[in-house]
Amino acid sequence: MNNNKHIPFFLKRIWGANKAATIVNFAQYILLGASSSLSLLFTANIINAISLYDGVNPNNIKINIIVNAFFLALIVLFQLFFEKFSQALREKHIYAVRQNIEKEICVKLLKIPQDILDTKEFRDDFRIVNETNTNVYLFITYIAQGMSLIVQLVMPLVLVTRLSWLLLFPSLCMILFSIYRLSKIQMQYWSEYLSHTSLRRKMDYHVGLFMDEGLFAVIRAFGREESFLKKAKSSIDESINNANQAIANQNKKYARLQLAVLIVPIAIALVAVQKYYESRIPIGDVIMFLGLGKSIHSAVISSGVIVQKTQEVSISLKRVYDFIFHSVDVSADCGAYQKVECVEKIEIDNLTFYYPKSEIPALRNVSLSIDSGDLVAFVGENGSGKTTLVKILLGLYKNYEGTIRINGINLRNISRDNLIQIFAPCFQDYLKPYFLLKEAVGLSRIDEMDEVQIREVLQMNNGADIIESYSLDTQMGTSFTGGVDLSIGQWQKVAVSRAMYADRNVMLADEPIASLDIYSELQLLKAVKLNHNKSKSGISILISHRMAGIKMCSKIFVLDHGVLVEEGGHDHLISLGGKYSEMYNAQIDSIKKEMTNEQSVSTFK
Repeated sequence: MNNNKHIPFFLKRIWGANKAATIVNFAQYILLGASSSLSLLFTANIINAISLYDGVNPNNIKINIIVNAFFLALIVLFQLFFEKFSQALREKHIYAVRQNIEKEICVKLLKIPQDILDTKEFRDDFRIVNETNTNVYLFITYIAQGMSLIVQLVMPLVLVTRLSWLLLFPSLCMILFSIYRLSKIQMQYWSEYLSHTSLRRKMDYHVGLFMDEGLFAVIRAFGREESFLKKAKSSIDESINNANQAIANQNKKYARLQLAVLIVPIAIALVAVQKYYESRIPIGDVIMFLGLGKSIHSAVISSGVIVQKTQEVSISLKRVYDFIFHSVDVSADCGAYQKVECVEKIEIDNLTFYYPKSEIPALRNVSLSIDSGDLVAFVGENGSGKTTLVKILLGLYKNYEGTIRINGINLRNISRDNLIQIFAPCFQDYLKPYFLLKEAVGLSRIDEMDEVQIREVLQMNNGADIIESYSLDTQMGTSFTGGVDLSIGQWQKVAVSRAMYADRNVMLADEPIASLDIYSELQLLKAVKLNHNKSKSGISILISHRMAGIKMCSKIFVLDHGVLVEEGGHDHLISLGGKYSEMYNAQIDSIKKEMTNEQSVSTFK
């Protein structure tokens, strides 16, 4: 595919966002580019009219001066008017373009598999795509400025032909060569500057240590301020010296080329002076040609920078284009969907899963079975594959090996809408929807919320503090006027309540107790068990690396580096003396120390 297709793509979006604004935006830049040359022309005509006046036909001279002065004033007013008027119009136009591009990016994100979205590689690459706002702004600005500079160069050259046609060809060659060389110098500079990214990153890291209050407190606690200050000074000096060297190299080349570009205005000035002494042009024209030479020089210097910057932005915009059109899509649906009404059995056979671009499996040959009415726990240390398994069950990760069956039906043959009706998830990275409080809990049935039931599930999950502090109509999120934020523990209670309120056949709770104190943790686990017991045919799945309360589960699956190493009830796993026993015994002492309140113990039991 042609690598430059992204340019017409963005030009179409610029035109399509607002046709009238596009015309006015670019037209005003073109007129501004021509205005400086026209100003010189009308000024020269006024000076010539005055200097050549010999006392004859004073009315004609007056009319000549008034007409040229009128057009000169018109140009000045035009420049002042468009400088103010076009700024608001240009920003409105750019926002419209951004809006359209961002909508296309959002549509594309919906089509990309979750296993790709969750990788670090994708998140790093997407940072550049997510800079579309700035890139589109710069793209439009540089194109407009480029058009202005082209006119700013063409107009003087057209007027210079009045002086001598012989100047045109060498001036044009010198201008084109200078723009090419200036662009190369700029690109070489950025290439050299960017080659020292690691030095700047090291400098940013050391400076960041001193800017971050928490990190600096740790440094002080160990009394290592001087050591880190020494490292910071060293990295700052190294980075700045390299940057200065790159700037010095650029400036040497830049200065030489600027001197070379002066050949054009000097040549025009010399010819103009010669013509004046030969009495072939008036003094006003000499002034005009001197101004035109200066205008050509400044336009050439600016053009080189614009060419380089346009190319830089174009490279970045190509990544946006490639993201929208060339990134991986979801594999085609099988089309032969089967309906699952009530989950009676979940079977997993030889499940293996690799994250994209990873050579180490997140899950390896996992096989297990869950029956209706089971209260199940997946336990293991961080990174053992627990969350990955949950996301596969929810149909978010599709590129797995092995077989998953629900009621004997292959998971791949169950539609996403059907899975949504089956599962009520509560993720480790829980959603903090900045809606109304009742909407944050009642998200699954947001169009027909039952406020009484919302209060009940919050109360069940030890959320009395939330109900007492806020009404159900309280706006969440301090980004909104009058909005409030909750503590981490309170947000977790809301997340679990949201899953319970959904009232699905299978509840999946991924690390629901991670940020809670031991009392709140046991209260929440009790709520999960009560909710599970209310639906005797339902399935509840807990994912945790903390062992408090896990022994209440009828089945416990122990994962270690993506491998299912143990399964069974709490007593059975303890008797094995394996991974589960090791984890449980390692945590039990600290749990006992925290549980000083006998009521907490009795509540848990």
